[in-house]
Amino acid sequence: MIACPLLAGAAPDVAVVIPTYRRAALLQRCLQAVCAQRLPGRRFEVVVVDDGRDEDTRVQVLAYAAQEGRAAIRYLRPGIGKGPAAARNAGWRSSAAPVIAFTDDDTIPAVDWLAEGLGAMAEGVDALAGAIRVHIPNPCTDHQWNTYGLEKAEFAPPTPSCAGMPSNAWAASTNASRAPGARTPTCSSVCSKRTAASRAVRGPSVHPVRPERWGVSLRQQRNAMFEALLYKKHPDLYRARIRGRPPLARYGLVVTALAAPVLVLAGHLTAALACALVTAGGIGRIAAARLHHTDRSARHVTEMVVTSCAIPFLSVYWRVRGFAAASDLLPLSAALLSPPPRRIAVFRALMLGDMLCATPALRALRHGLPDAHITLIGLPWAREFALRLASVDAFIEFPGFPGLPESECAAERLPAFLAEVQAGRFDLVIQMHGSGTLTNPLVATFGGARMAGFRSTRSWYPRSNEPLFCDWPESGHEIDRLLCLTDRLGLPRHGRRLDFPLTDDDRRRCAGLWPGVVSSRYVCVHAGAQLPSRRWNVDRFADVADQLAADGREVVLTGSDKEEHLCAELAERMRHRSVNLAGRTDLWTLGALLERADCVVCNDTGVSHVAAAVATPSVVVSCGSDVDRWAPLERGLHQVFWRPMPCRPCQHLHCPEIDGCASGVDPSEVAEAARRVARGSSAAVPETLSAESFRPLEARA
Repeated sequence: MIACPLLAGAAPDVAVVIPTYRRAALLQRCLQAVCAQRLPGRRFEVVVVDDGRDEDTRVQVLAYAAQEGRAAIRYLRPGIGKGPAAARNAGWRSSAAPVIAFTDDDTIPAVDWLAEGLGAMAEGVDALAGAIRVHIPNPCTDHQWNTYGLEKAEFAPPTPSCAGMPSNAWAASTNASRAPGARTPTCSSVCSKRTAASRAVRGPSVHPVRPERWGVSLRQQRNAMFEALLYKKHPDLYRARIRGRPPLARYGLVVTALAAPVLVLAGHLTAALACALVTAGGIGRIAAARLHHTDRSARHVTEMVVTSCAIPFLSVYWRVRGFAAASDLLPLSAALLSPPPRRIAVFRALMLGDMLCATPALRALRHGLPDAHITLIGLPWAREFALRLASVDAFIEFPGFPGLPESECAAERLPAFLAEVQAGRFDLVIQMHGSGTLTNPLVATFGGARMAGFRSTRSWYPRSNEPLFCDWPESGHEIDRLLCLTDRLGLPRHGRRLDFPLTDDDRRRCAGLWPGVVSSRYVCVHAGAQLPSRRWNVDRFADVADQLAADGREVVLTGSDKEEHLCAELAERMRHRSVNLAGRTDLWTLGALLERADCVVCNDTGVSHVAAAVATPSVVVSCGSDVDRWAPLERGLHQVFWRPMPCRPCQHLHCPEIDGCASGVDPSEVAEAARRVARGSSAAVPETLSAESFRPLEARA
């Protein structure tokens, strides 16, 4: 049985980030090598970022993660086809480790790779590239010869399998580098730290050459686009270390090739022939250079000649496109909302935790468009919550819709609802509900002049508004997923904190319910959750509550009116006295109660997010939910316990497993964590880290 507590201050020494794309067989070979490292498993973690959302890959990684005695292994899913650079971003931001090691799924790290790399980083090095060994046959193909060049390269260049980062690279990691907008350290950033960077001479990674299809060199010309981005960031280093002058020969070949037919049409046949001969000679030189150290078989020679004819054109195209992007000549998202919309509707008809996680995005919308009138469209319960937010001006109740599970659909109210929304004549309607599979067609009926939101490979969206849509992120915290949309719209972020505006009247009403809120030291225990599959066992909550009561703190049980029976059962199973406020608090008096508590112990439900919003320490037992998506942001205040299971995140009403994820969490560990984070504890509170730092750090039998 495996429990995975997120222990404060227990970050590993190094995190190994492995981006992968639908190559389960290659990944298995890499994982075997990484898990066989001589460095003890407790000192490192492995983050596999699946850019292809491949089910075989997911099952394989979770199988490795469930094996005892190995380093912690986590599985992340960004959006489909984002590329290895974006995958590395997702991976390294998800870790709290002070050192990040990057490798690719097609490499085989040596057994002392991590130990040697950590030793080199400990000597004051900011970044380094490890040694790479490439074994090629004789004779070899052009692709194999180019891959062999990685052995002698100062840093591995950005390639399709290694976009923007060496395939065997190390970097020091900081909180600042994980901030929104921070990017993966690139080859140029490593080069720019020349005095603090080195190449590891031991612990190499073997980089087998993968078989490639005919004409692979044509696809690889796209890498020329990245050179422009490197040049813009570090022009001096680019000229000194990568390319001293532009590839004038390539530009010349393209000019003469295009000039030849133009001169023929103009009647200048001699000049046209000269241009054609120059072009043919240049292409011949390219083909001859590629064949110098490689196979001379008829098939390979044919490939070299044919692809050499196209390479100059593709190379120049991608280089020009890269310079256009780097020079801000391409459209930017900041210009997408011009003219600025005056009336905006935001659709997010979800529950408490979901709404709290949307407040940073709503705040970015308010600050980015301060003159706009913003209407939130949500479920009836959210009216007062929405109107308390400074980022919302008005609220429209959503009666539900067939297929949306958050509430029953009041179909008879849909015509009146649509009439009310359409009468608003909104300049912009934003779908902030989710991936858009069901909601994009619904929101399109709201009658907005423009529509923005999320999309997925399975969702419809109006193609006329395509620049206002972004791909639904398949990994990361919910707060950051929603901020991706405001980023897309060119709206600056204004923090990631949750807004839960309490008033003095809320606090007075709470004290009227239970005077101990002012005079007692207490912990709140919230055993409820919307789905039974997300609830930890009542007996275990009772065990934790008794242990905390034995320490001298009052135990206050909280819950909605629908959870009164659950709290009554919990109180009955406790050996110590408790204060049962289930069904007696509203949202705001509950917030005031949590605000003054020493600690909150709860399931992964809305109460967890309220505790985070009012900055009260909490211990969360996550049964079935996606921990990376919903864990509280401040790791020093909040600890999350969970057990990795192949079926997470759970979609069941009741858990079908006899030995489910909830059974792997020990009440004694939860109680000890509550003592550690509670106000008044002697334990030091670690620094605040991003939400992505939450992960299973160790496996316990």
